[in-house]
Amino acid sequence: MQKGKLIHLESAKIGQAHSFLIFTEWYAIGIVYIKEVQLLIVISHKKRINLLATYFIEHDYINIKDIEMEFKISRRSAFYWITSFNKQLDEMQLDRIAKLAQSQYFLPPETKEALRHYDNLEEDDYPIAYSNKYSRRDLIIWFLIQNKDHVSLIKLAKYFRVSKNTVINDIQGVREHLPENFEIINDKNGKRLIGNEREKRLWVCEQVSLHNNPLIINEMHGAHYRYLIGELITLQRASRVIFSDNSLELLATFLSWCLKRIQLNPTLTLTSSPDHVTPGDKVVNDWITNLMTHYEIPVSIDEVTFFRDIIYSAQTKSVAHWAFTENFPADILVNEIISRFNSISGAEVSTPNLRNGLKAHLITTYQRVMAGIPYRAANLEDIKRDYQELMTLTSYAVQPFEDFMHKTLSSDELALLTTYFGGQTSYLSNTSTFNPNVDVFLICSSGVGTSYFLQQTLKRKYSQIRFSHPLSLREFDRLEPLVHAKLIISTIDVETTQDTPKLTVQSIPTDNDFAQIDKALHKVGLLGTLDATKMTNDVMDIISNDVMIPNPRALSRKLQAYFSGDTAANDPQDVVDSNHRPSIQELLTPDHIHVTSRILTWKQAIQRSFLPLLSGDYVDKSYVTEIIRKLEKNGPFMIVKGGVLLAHSAPSSKIHKLGMSLLELQHPVKMGDKTITTIICLAPKREKQHLKALSDLLDILEDDDKYETLIHSERKSELVTLMAEA
Repeated sequence: MQKGKLIHLESAKIGQAHSFLIFTEWYAIGIVYIKEVQLLIVISHKKRINLLATYFIEHDYINIKDIEMEFKISRRSAFYWITSFNKQLDEMQLDRIAKLAQSQYFLPPETKEALRHYDNLEEDDYPIAYSNKYSRRDLIIWFLIQNKDHVSLIKLAKYFRVSKNTVINDIQGVREHLPENFEIINDKNGKRLIGNEREKRLWVCEQVSLHNNPLIINEMHGAHYRYLIGELITLQRASRVIFSDNSLELLATFLSWCLKRIQLNPTLTLTSSPDHVTPGDKVVNDWITNLMTHYEIPVSIDEVTFFRDIIYSAQTKSVAHWAFTENFPADILVNEIISRFNSISGAEVSTPNLRNGLKAHLITTYQRVMAGIPYRAANLEDIKRDYQELMTLTSYAVQPFEDFMHKTLSSDELALLTTYFGGQTSYLSNTSTFNPNVDVFLICSSGVGTSYFLQQTLKRKYSQIRFSHPLSLREFDRLEPLVHAKLIISTIDVETTQDTPKLTVQSIPTDNDFAQIDKALHKVGLLGTLDATKMTNDVMDIISNDVMIPNPRALSRKLQAYFSGDTAANDPQDVVDSNHRPSIQELLTPDHIHVTSRILTWKQAIQRSFLPLLSGDYVDKSYVTEIIRKLEKNGPFMIVKGGVLLAHSAPSSKIHKLGMSLLELQHPVKMGDKTITTIICLAPKREKQHLKALSDLLDILEDDDKYETLIHSERKSELVTLMAEA
């Protein structure tokens, strides 16, 4: 067991003074067994404050990932621990935990020194107590679904080591978030959950995909899990469909639990199917039938349909050719989605990797949505925060898919689709060979689109480092002995035969992930001492120890540009602008908005619409010529909505700075069979910098009143007002 000192900050207020107890030895998180279920010990409210205090005193700089890994808690719990600790420091009239660039946290020296003075010692040992209400609520639902005997307030309070009132509040929270047809009732043995068996199973399936609660996952694993892995590999060979590594693990975990559940209680067999029934493949139907026979479960069409829906909804590495895909217009939808994304984003993306990945993903998304199988993105809030504008553009792009299904995608499904458009200028082409000269093994288990999104993100940020193409676990096992990489970055836990350092990150990296990646790359020598990122972090850390930095992110950007030799660093304002995402109001200023009554051809109209950008040296004339040639070749594909054309091309040396202009045509022009009344010009200098403005434009196009104003205004003042209010 891990050993270390623990400071106890439980306080008893006497006037303005506080008395504190300090514990010498704390034996950290261990393993206990309750009813043959392996549980991770976690700790009560006051103990998490003590643990975090000790951890901060023993370390100079910490990020959220460090706390997650040290105490085996979720990211949400880590933030909750920090909040609790800060509240305790407020009571003690000490400075709070400070935050640096790249989500690094540290205790101010005065606070750290003050805490060191409390050195009375006492042993402490706290058994199981789930530290936040969300984990407890999930477990309560799990116990109810599992039909645990005697699920009562007293037993739950004892199990979680919380008060009875806390359990009452937890159960009320459970009731508020249950599906409408679910109900918690009381009987002589305690509490029971009444509801649809299919919905209960789907809730468990969702928990498996989120992988948030180790108790639930551990209880589901066992001998049946290993058996199901083998059977799923057999299904892959027979159906010629390859599941992603994440999907393979999810299917094995969920199916092993579900089959065992029915085997132990045959009354839980489904007796109905959803309204939408997907046509079945003989290979899949036979596989399910054999599986049910192995578990001695009566074969019914409703159960076969349920298991088939689960299999069809699992993410695949390649395009799945299930029976229902024969009538699914995947290619048409992919073409329409990519075309719409290109027309509104200012990007030009259409590589084989993107098309194949998007096609495979649409098939599984269609199945999930139509069969009512929920998908949850574990890092949805991070995606919403870091890729908000990109999600808006993706929402616009996928409308043909939603129209086909007659359903709207959830935020979680939309977040996953957003990853396919995460990089917009330099998509990697697929390769059938592996380059052995790599510095970092990259293992991604979540499918084609997210795999290449992760690779492209890392290659852009660390251009001097050689990353492998995204590998599956099987590819990694085969290549690891042959290639001596210095680091392994993976989206799933991996076992290695060598002593190569490894790091687990999200497929859409967060700030915390990048902080961990920076640290790992420095440790193995892939980022040298003169690396701009390291030097920036070092300088920020030194400054922060002595002075308060009013705007850490702005200073970090300027230092990064300075150390990297970025020419933009010569102009401090440009350093800020390169990371700023201006709104459409900032870009379409009155001097960039014009109305013309001249009768023009479509080429003349485009040339005239770019005059503000040409005169302001935003673009070269060759940029305008490039756009006209593309329209001549491909037709009016840049029309984003009836009458509105977004004239744009990809970022290049022909563009000197980010800009937009607008020309309203009182005499509309014809381009093929399309009529154009409004031309909006876009000069995208840097990738993603223009996404906020495009997101604002989409808001205008989707608002009927604003859209009518945009295409029918005869006065410049109306358009200026429209953009000012966007």
